[in-house]
Amino acid sequence: MILHRRRGQTWGVDLGISLVIFTIAIIVTYQLLENTLEETAYTEVRVQALRVSDLLLSEGFPTAWTNDTVLRAGLLSSNVLSMRKAQELATLDAAQLRRIIRATDNIAFTLENANGTIEAVTGRCAVGDLVVTETPANRTLNAIALARVPHPVASGVNTTIMLDDDAYMSLDDADVIVIEGNLSVDTVLTPAQVARVLDIAAERGITFIIIGNPGSTVLGLVTNSTNATNITVVGNDGAFNLAQGTTVDLPGSSPVVLAASGTPTNAEVAQYRVLATTDEGDAAIATWVYDGARVWYIATSDGVVDGGVAFDEVLQEHVERHITISWPTCGEVTVPEPSTQIVRYDRTLAHHDQLLTLRVIAWRER
Repeated sequence: MILHRRRGQTWGVDLGISLVIFTIAIIVTYQLLENTLEETAYTEVRVQALRVSDLLLSEGFPTAWTNDTVLRAGLLSSNVLSMRKAQELATLDAAQLRRIIRATDNIAFTLENANGTIEAVTGRCAVGDLVVTETPANRTLNAIALARVPHPVASGVNTTIMLDDDAYMSLDDADVIVIEGNLSVDTVLTPAQVARVLDIAAERGITFIIIGNPGSTVLGLVTNSTNATNITVVGNDGAFNLAQGTTVDLPGSSPVVLAASGTPTNAEVAQYRVLATTDEGDAAIATWVYDGARVWYIATSDGVVDGGVAFDEVLQEHVERHITISWPTCGEVTVPEPSTQIVRYDRTLAHHDQLLTLRVIAWRER
C-alpha cells in the first residue's frame, strides 16, 4: 500500500511538472508567433512606405499624367517637383490615393520646407488619410504677367515684367504665369526662344493663363482672330463663375475676338477641354495639360455677361482666384489612433530655389 501511494504521488508530481512545462511552452510559442506576426506586419508596412516614396520620386507614367490617364503616379517633372501633379493627387480621397499608388495599408504624404513647416498642396496640409491641424488663411502665389500690349485684366496680377534675358530666372520662380498680348513683338527673344522659355517653365508644373493672342503657337495652342457676335459657355469645371449655357453678347456689328484655332498641336498636350466657344465654333475658353503644367486659354473682348457685368471683369476675377487662394497654415501631423507599425520615410526633392522634404507615412490600424 505504501509503495502504491508513493508511486501515485510521483505520478502526480510528474503530471504537475508536465502541465507547467506545457503551459510555459504554449506561452512562449504564442509570444514568438505574436512577435513574428508583428514583425512581419511591420516589414510589410515598411516595404509599402519605401515603395511609395520611390514611386512618388519619379515622373510617373505617362510623364504628363493626370488622374484620368495615370498608370503610375509620380511627383517629378524634369527632376523637380511638379506642383500640378501634387495637386492632381490632392483631389483624391484616401481610398483612391491608395489605389493609384498601389498601397494596401493607410498611407499619406506631406511636403515640408527647410524650416520643418508643412507646405500645403491645393489647400491641403497632407495628401491621404492623415489628421493635420489646419488654421484657415490665404496665400498670394508668386505670379508674373508677361505683357507687351496693355490689357484690361492687367490689374489682376501682382507683377508685370518684360520678357527679356532676366525672364529665365523670373519664370522659374513663379507659381502662376499670365501671358497677355503679343509676346513675339519687339522682344529681345525670337518666337522660338519665347517658346523654349515657356517650355522650361511648363516642365516645372506652373499654371499658365493665356489671355488674348500670344502671336504664335504657345504651349501647343494656335490662336487667331475671328469675328463673333457672342461667346457661349459649353462646359464648366468649377474655375469660372460662368454657368454652362451662359451667352456672352458682344457689342458691335462684327467685333473681333481672339480665339483658339483647333486643338493644341504638341504631343505632350493632354486633357484638352473647350469650356466656351464663339458663334463660329472656335474655342474662346479652354484648358489643357501641357507636360507638367495646367494651361488656361481665355479669349478677350469688350462683351458683357448677362446682368451687365463686363466680360473682362469676369476674366479678371478668374485670374485673381488663381493668384490669391485659400492656403491653410499647417500644424502637427497626427496618425489616427489606435494604430501600429507606423513607418516614416523622408526623401528630398527640389522645388524652385529650395529643397523640400517628401515625407511618406504608412501605418496599420489595430
